[in-house]
Amino acid sequence: MLTLITLLIYGSSSHAMCVHKTYQTVAWNKPGTAALIRETASGPEGGGATIFYVFDFAKKTSESFSVSSTFSPGDGTEPQSVSPDECTKTAAAGNQTLNKLGFKIKFNADMCKSKSRSLIPSSTTTGMSNGPHTLTYSENASCQAACRWSFAGHAGACF
Repeated sequence: MLTLITLLIYGSSSHAMCVHKTYQTVAWNKPGTAALIRETASGPEGGGATIFYVFDFAKKTSESFSVSSTFSPGDGTEPQSVSPDECTKTAAAGNQTLNKLGFKIKFNADMCKSKSRSLIPSSTTTGMSNGPHTLTYSENASCQAACRWSFAGHAGACF
């Protein structure tokens, strides 16, 4: 009986200590060959992170742009570990990639000075699919997040 109780306690606490991630397709480029994806992570002790991925279907790769990380070190604080300067440089690099791939949307680097770091408003989305391109997101019970893509009969992982 003690073993069962121990397994229940440790089993439930390990699940509770996950970093939960959600993904949102923010925009597609005009030709529909690339997507901008926002990853929002929430830590078990507070804080979180925002990372943008630009997924290029032609190359079957993604570039990541981390603009915010406020995970708690366990003491109740949520310090920002991405400096405003680093965020601004990341936004500039992201804008170069977005421009190169023909996106109309751009990162607002001025938001790097704000606490929210909303470089692209949450309400800005253009859907999960664009013609023959599809992105799907999921997170299993073990907090493992997955992103899958399909394009012209081919499929793979986003990250």
